[in-house]
Amino acid sequence: MLITTPTLDPICQRALAGEDISEAEGIVLLQQTDGGAIATIRQTADRLRQQQSGDTVTYVVNRNINFTNICEQHCSFCAFRRDAGEEGAYWLNEGMI
Repeated sequence: MLITTPTLDPICQRALAGEDISEAEGIVLLQQTDGGAIATIRQTADRLRQQQSGDTVTYVVNRNINFTNICEQHCSFCAFRRDAGEEGAYWLNEGMI
């Protein structure tokens, strides 16, 4: 459902005020395809980022030890998953860590 930018404004203003938006409102935001609506959402997100974090950039050192990259889900979420028996597939054992 396409919602015009003026209709998005109350949702965006509540978010900027620190109020929660509803699941239905979140879906409305995600369904937008109009360039103006997307620009409004993008500007709101940037203002929220500015309010919460300013211009400070941080990162988290991630030290996960993946005991395997073998996965049967095929969800396309990660770039490292392999099928069992595929080149590059591994399963760590105690002697390897």
